[in-house]
Amino acid sequence: MFEIDAELLFEEVAEFLEEQAPPPPVFVRPSVAVPVPPPLGWVGYDGRRVSGEAVARHIEAALRLLESGGWVQGQVGDGQGRRCIAGALIASMGSGLVARWRGYGDCRSFGAATKCLQMVLASRSGGGNAFVESWNDVLGRSFPEVRALMVEGAALARVHG
Repeated sequence: MFEIDAELLFEEVAEFLEEQAPPPPVFVRPSVAVPVPPPLGWVGYDGRRVSGEAVARHIEAALRLLESGGWVQGQVGDGQGRRCIAGALIASMGSGLVARWRGYGDCRSFGAATKCLQMVLASRSGGGNAFVESWNDVLGRSFPEVRALMVEGAALARVHG
């Protein structure tokens, strides 16, 4: 029989495995200035494509509602015209020629607008999930922050639409 030096064998195996191991992953926080474009353009909740211009106009219409009626936290709307971001996006939906003439959106642009704002929030936080409703209701959130999010979202929609 022959003898095996277990300590030497362990060192050799550890050295071998260390040489074979892939490099550790590098995590890079996404930049808000250079967001990742959506892979297929903007798609509404119904699965159909929607133009970046339509998404941007929907976000801007919602922002006009917030600027004129007021912004609120913790509820979709307060019955006096104040709305949260999601409430303003919902109220900006319309149908037919009147809605298009006013620059309001529809169900497709609503879904894509929501996704667009969530992409901006995810990019800012470096996280994978970000929900407009939760972000809206964070204690201490201010309307200038809401406005900045929506302006950035509209710009993102146009650039990647």
